[in-house]
Amino acid sequence: MSSTISGYLSGVTFGVEVTSPLTITSSGAIGGPSSTEDAVYAAPTYANAVVINHGVVNAYSIGSDGVDLKDGGSVYNSGIVGGVTPAHINGDSDGVYIKGGGTVTNAAYIVGVGDAGVVLEGGYVDNSIATALIKGAFEGVVISGNGTVTNSGTITSSVMPAVGIGVLLNTGLVTNTGNAALIYGVSGIVIDGSAGMVVNHGSIIATGNQGLHGGTAGNYGVFLRKGGTVWDSGTISGAYAAVSFAFPLLGGTADNRMVLYPGYKLVGKVLGNPTAGSTNTVELSAGASSGSVSSLTTEFVHFGTVQVDSGAQWALSGNYTTGAGGLRSALPGR
Repeated sequence: MSSTISGYLSGVTFGVEVTSPLTITSSGAIGGPSSTEDAVYAAPTYANAVVINHGVVNAYSIGSDGVDLKDGGSVYNSGIVGGVTPAHINGDSDGVYIKGGGTVTNAAYIVGVGDAGVVLEGGYVDNSIATALIKGAFEGVVISGNGTVTNSGTITSSVMPAVGIGVLLNTGLVTNTGNAALIYGVSGIVIDGSAGMVVNHGSIIATGNQGLHGGTAGNYGVFLRKGGTVWDSGTISGAYAAVSFAFPLLGGTADNRMVLYPGYKLVGKVLGNPTAGSTNTVELSAGASSGSVSSLTTEFVHFGTVQVDSGAQWALSGNYTTGAGGLRSALPGR
């Protein structure tokens, strides 16, 4: 059994007004100025609810969510999903919240004006096309467990100017794919629970202007608090650091790797882990053309090794001209 909505309802609950999968057509709408609850709700007793939205889902009341699934589930959105609407700025709501983990696929707009665009306890978010937008006040996307985020559009935290993060994961992988892909906030991407991975072919931008080492947010393009690997053929920018692989006060060691492809752009330094026993490597990869690094000795801090992959052609600053096949050389600052 399934449910389809083509008209207007002020709010729906799975197992009461609707069953899964719930489809909202392009003429359908849930939520409105008279609504005092989550627009779409599944209780903890209703597992793995599925929402397919081609229309409008709006939760107007303060503290409410556009879609709130309490025991896992999936949301497929090609319409508009929102928490508090722009006309009601005050609130503490998410666009989509899935407790217990789930999947969100977005090809339109998901907005949480009072809190985050999408919140999962684990799972996968796919912002699937160039015009897709996920936007929140504090974070664009939050995954508190193991998560994967793939972005072809825009993910942003642009309402809270002091603390906002584009994508915040406990652990996992973020892939920013395509020239139009953009992730931005006071910090662009933060992975703070364990070693993380970021693949960037678009732009990751930190809009803040100072470092805040006391917390996870702090003007980094990419901040891997427990280390990890970043692959970059696009642009990563941060006022304090384009990329940081460590939070020095935490101690510990990590195997950190910054992998560059021809055409990459870093605005800001890349900070390795300074703790003894850590391994920090700059890897120069092969591409369709040759690459160049103009500030190898100053752009990468605490990195002890430069590796040029087999078949790669790079022009390096200092005493280097080109390299291929596993060249390694000590860098200052280690």
